[in-house]
Amino acid sequence: MEPLASKVRPNELKDFIFTDKLTHLREVILNKKLFSMLFWGPPGTGKTTLARIISGELDYNFIEISAVNSNLKDMREKITKAKNLFGLTRTKTILFIDEIHRFNKLQQDFLLPFVEKGDITLIGATTENPAFEVNNALLSRLKVFNFEKISDKQIFDYLKKIIKTEKLNFSDEIILFISEISDGDLRNAINTIEFLSHYENLSIEKAKKILNKNIHYNKEFHYDMISAVHKSLRDSDVNASLYWVFRMLTAGEDPKFILRRLVRFASEDIGVVDNHALEFAVKCFDAHEYVGLPESNVIIAQLVIYLAKAKKSNKVYETVTKLQKLINETGNLEVPLDLRNPEKEFLKNQGYGKNYKYIHDLNEQEKTEYNINYLPKKLKDVIFYKD
Repeated sequence: MEPLASKVRPNELKDFIFTDKLTHLREVILNKKLFSMLFWGPPGTGKTTLARIISGELDYNFIEISAVNSNLKDMREKITKAKNLFGLTRTKTILFIDEIHRFNKLQQDFLLPFVEKGDITLIGATTENPAFEVNNALLSRLKVFNFEKISDKQIFDYLKKIIKTEKLNFSDEIILFISEISDGDLRNAINTIEFLSHYENLSIEKAKKILNKNIHYNKEFHYDMISAVHKSLRDSDVNASLYWVFRMLTAGEDPKFILRRLVRFASEDIGVVDNHALEFAVKCFDAHEYVGLPESNVIIAQLVIYLAKAKKSNKVYETVTKLQKLINETGNLEVPLDLRNPEKEFLKNQGYGKNYKYIHDLNEQEKTEYNINYLPKKLKDVIFYKD
């Protein structure tokens, strides 16, 4: 039996759900001015569906492959067929590549000349951030369209149509609940409807017990959320810091990754104004190693609260940044002769260690009068760190 999500998949432009960021794409399709593009967005937002609709609306030949199980030989054969078809009938071809981010550099580069010559119109689809997962050379030749999560209301309205068409029996309360827990994934919402349709006399209470609310989390969220953690801590927002950390933990993020970032934060954004912060962060890391989740969740929370409430200073971070920049700019400056060890008489005669004095052997007056430059001569007046 055909899955419900496939059965009710829209085939015409008028039935497709366009979010605000896709308004321009809708105009492109209506004006029949097609070019190679990349559809980027979460699962279940219509990337594959719209690619199929475009081919129908513009009367293009449609070839669909998945980067998961395709190779260069497959693509070469399909592109050759597309070129031959155009030569015979002048029919253009859309090559739709699902999960294009799974192609390696060689496979992505293979597409470049065919996209440039117009042998095919490439439409790639990805759930991952293309800035990190798609080669710059290919990305620069594609117009990126961001598919947003579908709103709860849009999902609710769409489910209502399906239920009416398929003669299913669901209360508005259950439909609303499914819309809210689907996290903007229309396909997931339809699959949920199909799954629940096997239950008789379904109440909202029973539906909530049957369904488990899943936390959507991918590589992009991984970076976005840890950024939210860091910025919330930096601005001393205890509640937001706790929320983002536990969002990550609930989604299955490795707690060691979070703790490593918290250790870094203790030095980068607190530093010497509270040296105990770094010590405490390391102790909490060790405590997690000893106890492990779920028991260590209170340890992580305690550390987050401490770091958020602690006095902040980025002087250590600024110092390191200044140091690294200056070192890269000035290169291999020589160690002053006074600081070099005169291990042999020859080196002593060359001036090694000439003016250096062992500070512990000097009295207070001599320490005051003692003046030696410890930095390379070119940097003698540079100050990296200042209290």
